[in-house]
Amino acid sequence: MVSGSGSGGVSTTQPTDTTDQPPDDTGLIVDWEPDKVLTLDEPWAIHACEGEAPVLCVERDGTVVGAVEALTHPIDSFDDLDPDTVNDQILTTFAQGFLDAMIADRAAGCGGVYKVETIGPEPFVLGDTLGIAYGFAGTTADGHSSELNRQYATVVEDLIVSLVAIAYDEGGCPGRDETSGFDSANLTEFRPHLENILHATPLPDMGP
Repeated sequence: MVSGSGSGGVSTTQPTDTTDQPPDDTGLIVDWEPDKVLTLDEPWAIHACEGEAPVLCVERDGTVVGAVEALTHPIDSFDDLDPDTVNDQILTTFAQGFLDAMIADRAAGCGGVYKVETIGPEPFVLGDTLGIAYGFAGTTADGHSSELNRQYATVVEDLIVSLVAIAYDEGGCPGRDETSGFDSANLTEFRPHLENILHATPLPDMGP
């Protein structure tokens, strides 16, 4: 596992207010190794997906309906990120750059009437490390839900580690295909469970 703020060698910004502290979710820790299922309140369960990539599969009534993927981003690969500044600023700049890019992408690809509503960034505790939560919701011109993107990120040494859950809806932009996981309704319903799990679960080992 990636070590947290108390292990040394990991640069983190510590919570400064008790409102930033996660709830006691010690019974909600997910093992990032396959074959160990965490059963939640019906109809939900979550477990590591098959394969070597750090991805969690989310089941509803025994059927996989979405995934949560862990990604890494070297800080020095972004021109607008200063690895010598505080982690709060690194994460805020990273998240805002992502949101700005998605707004521009959807305006170009989905038309000017497509609505993108940004979410956050706001403080969020991942395991024992303070990070941020952010994302966006997309809505078609007729007011129907099109997509939902939820991301949770923190700094681990020289990397930004982000946990990503993405939903696409039928008839939306960019729309669903055979690789789509969540739809917006499922992700919205599962989000409270997901965030409690992310509060409690140590980050996966993202080393080579």
